[in-house]
Amino acid sequence: VEIDEVQRRITQAEIERQALKKETDAASKDRLAKLENELETARAELALAELNLGYAEVRAPYPGVVIERLTEVGSYAQPGQAVARLQSDVALEVEAAVPYRRLAGVLQGAKIRVELDDGTSHPATVRAVLPEENLLTRTRVVRLVPAFGETANPLAAGQTVTVQVPAGLQREVLSVHKDAVIKRGEQDLVYVVIDDTAQLRPVRLGVAVGTRFEVLEGLAEGDQVVTRGNERLRPNDPVRIDTTQ
Repeated sequence: VEIDEVQRRITQAEIERQALKKETDAASKDRLAKLENELETARAELALAELNLGYAEVRAPYPGVVIERLTEVGSYAQPGQAVARLQSDVALEVEAAVPYRRLAGVLQGAKIRVELDDGTSHPATVRAVLPEENLLTRTRVVRLVPAFGETANPLAAGQTVTVQVPAGLQREVLSVHKDAVIKRGEQDLVYVVIDDTAQLRPVRLGVAVGTRFEVLEGLAEGDQVVTRGNERLRPNDPVRIDTTQ
């Protein structure tokens, strides 16, 4: 209503201005100058009214679902007053409290995996590591952006997520299955398959990762080792590779 009234005043003033432009007497010129000022004021009022009308329309800042209404239709709302609680169902983040000893593996941009309670696993990227440490738990908040694929259950804010935090910086290593390693005193040995025979070879191992050992020396990529029955083998014994596994 306010905008319509201002527009009506502007239209009438424009009509009167066009008529006064045809007059040449001093009174008409004085009236024309006053009318120009009125038009400028009315246009400013119209711009302000249109701006306020734009603010009156409540728009969601991002796509999501309204999970709580905080006012009713027709109620008067003060500037800045919340009218609804909105939850994004698209741009979800994962927030985890990570022990400070494990932060080397979750630097910004690192790729790790998260697992939902339905058993599905999804990749995620570390967006930020907050520079504040909990003095009681010695943890820092890490925020991750997951790339959720298909899930068995609908996603929800606040649900439990398991974050697979790396023990340290990610790196490529050569590894061997623990079942292939034979302990003899202080020495670690493995049987390598060469020309269908078992050849004993000493190795130097690094850290254990799951069911495998990091190999520092003694093996090369592509070497085939014996993992079953190696305790009963002797050097140069014939072996057969089981291709059914």
